[in-house]
Amino acid sequence: MAKPLTKRNKDGKLYARRASVEAAIELAQTQDLNTLRSRLWITDRDAAEYLETEVLAHLMRDARRGMNAQLMEALFPALLKRCESNLLAFPWRKGASAPVPPCQSKRHFQRANCGA
Repeated sequence: MAKPLTKRNKDGKLYARRASVEAAIELAQTQDLNTLRSRLWITDRDAAEYLETEVLAHLMRDARRGMNAQLMEALFPALLKRCESNLLAFPWRKGASAPVPPCQSKRHFQRANCGA
């Protein structure tokens, strides 16, 4: 069974996963590493074997808690690729200007030490 969410919204109500995500997590947790490896790279969201990014993130957190290095090593590149694809799909990457250029953010400047 998937570990329940613990974060609450501004009204104090616990966030909940969609039933389809819960079911996908439960199924993925029963599958062997080779089966999961084959499912990680399916990008067709309509495919029955597609794992939503929320499922990958849950599996990664679960693998980290359980110190399952093999699963973490399998999940990380796929999860990172999904994140990269999502970031590259933002409208500002297609020519529109970003609301706040990265190095103009004080927080980013302090972390990355970018800019002059």
